[in-house]
Amino acid sequence: MSQGGQDTPRVRVFRENGTRAPSCRVGTFNVRSLQSSIKKKYLIQDFEQYKLDILGITETWINGTGVDRLENGHILYRSGGSSSRAGVAILINKNISNNVISYQFYSERIISLRLASSPRPGSRGITVICCYAPTLQVSTARPNVADSFYSQLEHAVTNAKRRDELWILGDLNAKVGSSSPGSKSPVGNFSKHRTSNPNGERLIDFCETNNLILCNTFFKHRMCHRSTWFADGLTHANGQPVRNMIDYVMIRKSGM
Repeated sequence: MSQGGQDTPRVRVFRENGTRAPSCRVGTFNVRSLQSSIKKKYLIQDFEQYKLDILGITETWINGTGVDRLENGHILYRSGGSSSRAGVAILINKNISNNVISYQFYSERIISLRLASSPRPGSRGITVICCYAPTLQVSTARPNVADSFYSQLEHAVTNAKRRDELWILGDLNAKVGSSSPGSKSPVGNFSKHRTSNPNGERLIDFCETNNLILCNTFFKHRMCHRSTWFADGLTHANGQPVRNMIDYVMIRKSGM
């Protein structure tokens, strides 16, 4: 899990009881199936352990779309296909569930949700998009799948109100190389990787086109803490385990 902390956006929102929350903690999590009740139980345990308010979830493997009330009252907005092993969802803490204004199911790879940051009419909203990009293998073998994904993601970003905070969470299946100090790149100085792979290059192009930054590359952490994906049993030639940064939180440059 890549979870909320100092390297994720923080905006005050109102709780269900009308009091103002000190901050909004967000995260993203590739669950590799959310079909069983036991997986949902573990998900809620992690969600509450990290004290999250909003969680973007990828690879749910759940067909169809819907809104579910899970254990302890948290709300799951989910979007899946008919037979795909994709599926995305956004989990909202019960304490801010009344903040939800609207939601939209784009595809088995993209879902968006809009929340109010304040009960005052006309106040600034928050648009949250959760996405799951095709793997490098799929993007290489079937470029049309990647083209369709980024086209839909562009549409979701365009649909977000300009005054809203915009948070894009998810598994982008992309490795991006760190930028140099002083660079205007959407990538910060603290990526896990030195160079970008083809999926990473496309993600960077998307960020530049839409004035976005990859938030979790702008904060210095120990190298072992930058990884968001671990390959069980796989090692590099030097014997080190395969660990990559492929999950990101993206925000508008103006929101940094």
